[in-house]
Amino acid sequence: MNAYEVLATSSKNGQVNGQVFSDLVRDFRSGWLSKENYTERLELHRQPLVLKKEILRKLYDYFQDIQRRPEMRCPDLEGKGSSYVPTVVTKIINRDKRIQSTYDAIVVYCQWSKSDLLTMAVHMAECKAVEELIALFQRETIGFNEQQRTNSFFQFAEEHEALKRNFMIEAPITQEEAALDPRLTEGQLMRRNPEIPNDPQKAFELFRNYYARVQFLYQKDGFYNKYGVWNEPSVTAEIQAIEAWIAEAGKLSYSEVCERKDFTNEQHEFLRLANGYYEGHLMSWDQCNENSTAARVYGRYFHFLTYLKSLQFDLVAARSNYRDAEGQLIPERLVRPEVQRRLEIETRARIRTLPLEDQYYYYQAILNTNITRKRDYLASGEKDKDWIAIFDVEIEYATMEMGRIKRAISMEEEASQKGDNFTGQSNLYGNLAHKLFIGKTEINGTHFTDKFEFIEQVHAKAPYRGEVFYSNLLHALPDHFGAKMFPKLFKELADYCGAKIAEHSGAKIAGKPPTVTVPDKILRELNLIQAIYTAQYSVFDPTNNFPYPMILDEQGKSGIDGRIISGMDLYATSDLFQLQQYKQHFTGRFEQTTNLDLVISQLKEIYMKAEAVLDYYNHNLTDKARLVNRHIQGRPKEFAAAAEYTRRHSAVVVISGDMISEIYLGLDRSSISGRLGESSRYPFTSFATNRDLAEYCQKIMAFVEQFQIRGTRSRKTGAKTRSQPIDKLSVVFEDQAYFQQAIQALQDIKVIDEEKRNKIGAKLKGVMQVWVAILRSKGKIKHISEKDLTLLLNKEFPGLNLGERTDGRSLRGRNKSAEAKYKVKLEQRL
Repeated sequence: MNAYEVLATSSKNGQVNGQVFSDLVRDFRSGWLSKENYTERLELHRQPLVLKKEILRKLYDYFQDIQRRPEMRCPDLEGKGSSYVPTVVTKIINRDKRIQSTYDAIVVYCQWSKSDLLTMAVHMAECKAVEELIALFQRETIGFNEQQRTNSFFQFAEEHEALKRNFMIEAPITQEEAALDPRLTEGQLMRRNPEIPNDPQKAFELFRNYYARVQFLYQKDGFYNKYGVWNEPSVTAEIQAIEAWIAEAGKLSYSEVCERKDFTNEQHEFLRLANGYYEGHLMSWDQCNENSTAARVYGRYFHFLTYLKSLQFDLVAARSNYRDAEGQLIPERLVRPEVQRRLEIETRARIRTLPLEDQYYYYQAILNTNITRKRDYLASGEKDKDWIAIFDVEIEYATMEMGRIKRAISMEEEASQKGDNFTGQSNLYGNLAHKLFIGKTEINGTHFTDKFEFIEQVHAKAPYRGEVFYSNLLHALPDHFGAKMFPKLFKELADYCGAKIAEHSGAKIAGKPPTVTVPDKILRELNLIQAIYTAQYSVFDPTNNFPYPMILDEQGKSGIDGRIISGMDLYATSDLFQLQQYKQHFTGRFEQTTNLDLVISQLKEIYMKAEAVLDYYNHNLTDKARLVNRHIQGRPKEFAAAAEYTRRHSAVVVISGDMISEIYLGLDRSSISGRLGESSRYPFTSFATNRDLAEYCQKIMAFVEQFQIRGTRSRKTGAKTRSQPIDKLSVVFEDQAYFQQAIQALQDIKVIDEEKRNKIGAKLKGVMQVWVAILRSKGKIKHISEKDLTLLLNKEFPGLNLGERTDGRSLRGRNKSAEAKYKVKLEQRL
């Protein structure tokens, strides 16, 4: 039973109300499970979890089918584009708290859109039933760690990038640096680590809040790799291991440690850090940087230990039914819930009485001081403690912190605006986003009522202009508190930046000189690869009005899930992945620079980003991943069906500047024509697979490793991501018996003889492309470079004569004639 069947049997004048709607939801829910014969299958199934995951996948597919119905498409509430009825109904509920139910919101929607109430109520009832079933099966099938892997792309990499945005500065290139590299221009801004202050206490603050926190992020990542799950036993075990190490370190004589001056010994550094040594001794770069012994020690034995103990508190709390103001569970023995609820009510009432700008400051004050954590008042259990007295203390703390924040921001603004120098501050984009959200759009006393005019005034005086300016502002907007408080304003600002990026990307093609440095260009390319990878695992969220990247189907419609991409055509406004040029750039700088620390810092940053992206590929886009296995096994044997399957898993990725505009699933170069406007907008086109992009990351890491920089031979890289010397083709195969089967397949279709010699001349090159592609899709050969594989194929098959190109394109081409004649035959034998 579906909505169409219900409507077909209903009278056109049928009455519908809230109770009828609830009954429809219930009937759709039970009807769908009955259609799947779920109850009986669950009783008989030997592995209930497998069945539940199968049902969940069907529910996802059916939910997408409902969304695609013509009845479920509509304009958005602002009238600026298309949307979906469930999304609009949710917005209606959120905008008016007088609306108490989904049905009431549907009535309001029908009045606004002039839609038929009965039709919309029936379709929405079915949609709501499927949503409820999805939520039910998600709770029963998806555990914490799987959610971690599915919903986030290496939290370490994202948090690391956010940390760098807060601390790295944009400093002009000096005359000496520009003289050593013709690509650099004196005065051009370049992102780099901040200088170490001359004051020991300020230097230690920078070390603790920046470089040591990088090591803290490494510790979180290492913990997950070690235990595989964040639970109470694993957290407790790690805390015990750390505290045992600290106890051993405490047995040393601090006096002898200070005399020996051994700054590479972790226990010695721990004692110095624990006893305030660096608050009176200025840290050098070797002691301060993120790969130093001090950073590793502070990151693990201070930051990480504090984090683990906080996490242990929350995990213990899972055994309780009490929650704090943010909805977090609190152990029963530590809370008087009636007090906590009153505090929350009064805190919210206090915030609402403040001006808009002060609401932001007060919110930040609560975050900075973690006001709600003052459980010493709540834990005592003393009956005579008055909750008003507790609240007064909370207000005092928050008010003091709010004043400090306002003074700091005010001083920063005054300093930045001296001499009309609004754009001189290091955090230009974050402060610009802040001013836009709180409505303080003024420069040197001149107020701008039009926020977009204000942006243009700042843009006119910014050190970076055009696409770079708008891209950085676009990235800064979601980090601000106002993005959640004012979603409509956020969307307006984001749309404006997006339009400006597109406008300036065209100007750059027309001849505008680039303003992006080589290190930043490499990092942005790695971000593109990251976005392409994660898009293949993305699930459509109807409540997210600004998804990135935007995924469209072959008709150009949004609202679809990602899927494994077997091959993609890249359309870009600028040339990408110019590895040889990047190598020349860094080699020249490394040999000639007078600021070696800057070059090393940039290379390390690039290495860690490439490593994170490559790790994601290894874990999620090789045959080890279940989704990839399903993709491989689901490929039909019949030629026409296989061709359609390949088309469905093709994609066109449109890249404007350093961001992905859209990903079209189910299209390729031959079918995208006409969708992208004038072809001159995207003059750089190429074809790639997930593996090609991973190899690009691997090559970047291999290049950086040549500089022998400490910290770049990471534990994650290992043998699986660096090519080892291989002298014959059989070694490339995971299974030697399968190697003989693969050779026999070529002999069976009569393209080589018993001595493996070429029997069909130049056509064998196309057959080899097909053969290698099939072996890779099945995960039968190891990950080695295209060039090395080409050399091995030429050695194994006399007379093949594949071009040994350094970029590996000899094997990546597509020979349609060879595919049509030999692909099905080879697949049957392999």
